Amino acid sequence: MDKTSAEQTLGQKSMDTRKMAIAYNIKRVFDRDVEIKPNSKWGIPFDPAARGMLNVIPSESDSDVTNGVLIEVSREDMAKVLLREEGYDLIPVIVQEWENFIHNKPVYKIAYTFYAPQNSSYTSSSILPRPSYYELTRDAAYNFGPLFYLLWLKTTYMADGITPIEDWEKEVKENSPATLKTASFINQESFLEAPKGVCR
Repeated sequence: MDKTSAEQTLGQKSMDTRKMAIAYNIKRVFDRDVEIKPNSKWGIPFDPAARGMLNVIPSESDSDVTNGVLIEVSREDMAKVLLREEGYDLIPVIVQEWENFIHNKPVYKIAYTFYAPQNSSYTSSSILPRPSYYELTRDAAYNFGPLFYLLWLKTTYMADGITPIEDWEKEVKENSPATLKTASFINQESFLEAPKGVCR
């Protein structure tokens, strides 16, 4: 979702198609296990288990939805995207644009998302989110507005696929706020209440 990150791989033709969207029957999890390397742009976390980056888990439950950004990737950009996203496969997902979702005017289509299988060497169910990467993804969701951000919190999970990410952030803020550089920049209580049926 982060625009600056996307621009490192995608050309302007692809970037101009970015739209907020919802994907169905899928869960967003921090179980992509990425090695901590010296001089990483993500820094060196305090906890060596903090290696988790975003991935998804296909789900049969209709209550599992994930918000994100829908992009029509040009043929010229696709090769670069595939090289960048090492360890991921592409799987089809049912999506609709955010405005249709918000106004309950469903128009569904098929898109593709990156997925690292949970039984592969690229994932782990026992790792923690990489703090600086977590902040980037969280802040990217926040930049799309309070409702989009709130839904991101409600539909993002720890590597176990069960624990909501907002529970982890709350625990970090209370017990070890230094883990997140900007942990206090958002006051969640000031957000608008989400419409019923949107955030479950």
